[in-house]
Amino acid sequence: MQIDKAAERNGAIANLVPAGLGGFADAKLTANQLEINSAEAGRRLVALLRNRPIEASHLSMFAIWAAERDDPRAALALASAAKRGWRDRYVQLTVLASAMDQGRIDVATARLDALARLKVDQEAIDLAISSLIRSKKGRKSFAVRMQESEYLRTRFTSYVSRTRPVGSEIVETLALAAKLDPEMDCELHGTVATAALKSGRPQYLPQVWPARCASKIPQGLAFDATFKNTKGLWPFSWQAIRQAGTTITTGVEDGTVTLSNRDPLRRPFARRFDAAEPGRYILRISDKKVPASASGFRKATVVIDVHCISPREDGGPRIEHFEGEGDFLLNVPPACPVQAMVASVTRGKVENVRIELVPKGHAMMAPLVSGYEDRTVAK
Repeated sequence: MQIDKAAERNGAIANLVPAGLGGFADAKLTANQLEINSAEAGRRLVALLRNRPIEASHLSMFAIWAAERDDPRAALALASAAKRGWRDRYVQLTVLASAMDQGRIDVATARLDALARLKVDQEAIDLAISSLIRSKKGRKSFAVRMQESEYLRTRFTSYVSRTRPVGSEIVETLALAAKLDPEMDCELHGTVATAALKSGRPQYLPQVWPARCASKIPQGLAFDATFKNTKGLWPFSWQAIRQAGTTITTGVEDGTVTLSNRDPLRRPFARRFDAAEPGRYILRISDKKVPASASGFRKATVVIDVHCISPREDGGPRIEHFEGEGDFLLNVPPACPVQAMVASVTRGKVENVRIELVPKGHAMMAPLVSGYEDRTVAK
């Protein structure tokens, strides 16, 4: 029996088990015959089901074989497999597709939830989610089920992260789920909001980025205390970029960071998004340079590159490049709904780096509130 069990992982030893004695060995050999479409496959399937008729995976193998030959027994075998084993991937995928074809949305959603709990490739899950949420009924069913299933929420998060551009069906699905659970995890909201920004579609933000989540991150372009530990799930906050030879620590002053770069090359240390409306802004970079004699480091320079992202171009052209301390004029063109900022540092050390963005013409250099709503632009 131990050899039979080992045959499940190592097909090379399956031939050592006499036919009919071991279920795992017989199943492995039968699967091999199915892969090469051997005439021997049918005989082995019949013998496998005769000796092990209860196992769902055996029935699903027979269903595959029969379906390829237009054998009417395929539907019966698949129905029996669906009743006996929710862990069989082929059964779940097939029943899910069948349920969607028949308009049985709740059944399809339940099967998708079952698949989310298995080691099924994310690509297959993505296809199933995409198909399900195309319809209004499917979005509602998925949103309801997602409240009950942590596995489904995790898979949906991965799906959103991999989807470009983010469409209205994703936004509406999250909005429905948020109505059912007003305290939904901000990380899921942040994932969808960030994906919307990466797609150049800030118009979706009011639906997916609630005020209770926005209040948890610093306003403007300040660096918060958790900056180094964020996972890229917050749409309007700096995300650390970890590079060998670069050290990032929290600055002494609120909203600042201290940087050291031992690499001869300039290294990026943070990125973030903004959705500033078209107009002219002042980008202020301030820091406290470290005397070389006191720290052993040469003084470093902070560099900010600003790229434009639009629905037509993900990661579009660079529109501005700023180096060092000072106030810099930032022009946001009309066809630039979302801006991606990348901050980098040259070799050396610099303390208490602060970055601010304000509309040009403001008398007070207070940070501009980052977000989609309540923007005022001096033109």
